[in-house]
Parts: sequence; C-alpha cells; structure tokens
Amino acid sequence: MPGTLLLDSEGLSKLCLKDRTVLAFVQAAAEEGTRVATTAMTTLEADYERYPARIRWVLSRAVLAAVARSVPRPVTVLTSDPEDIGLLCGSAIEVIKA
Repeated sequence: MPGTLLLDSEGLSKLCLKDRTVLAFVQAAAEEGTRVATTAMTTLEADYERYPARIRWVLSRAVLAAVARSVPRPVTVLTSDPEDIGLLCGSAIEVIKA
C-alpha cells in the first residue's frame, strides 16, 4: 500500500469506533510507512453530532488557511480573527483584520 491511505467520513468514524477492518488497514499503513490522512471537512462530516460548534469554528479557520496556503502568491486574507488565521497561515500570507 504505497503512498497515502486517505480516510473518508465512514473510514474515520470506523477508526474511532475501533472497527477491526479499518484498524488493520491503518496498522498495515503504519508498518509500511504509508501516510494516513483525511481532510478537514471529513472530520466535520464524521463527528458533527458530538462537537458541532467547535468543529465548525476550527474547520472554518483550517479550510481558509489551507486555501490561502495553496493558491498562487501573493495572498492576502481579510478576516475578523487575524491572530488565529495568522498562526495557521504563516508569515508568507498577509493577514488583515476586517
């Protein structure tokens, strides 16, 4: 299993529930040095009922920062939360308080 094992919401949910099949995939990936990953939006879909407000807050910032870091530079982010967004984006992104 070379490359990356990417979990969708069902895979992530089953991993949290310690499903044997998913645990076996993740363990095999770890043993082979394969990266295990998911997207920020997948976490929202997988566990929305348990932490809806917190997840929405974190993901709104994480997705914004990910987009800001992936688009061609120069990039400026206009935000009401420049402290957190600045930490997530890093010094290469200009962050301005809205």
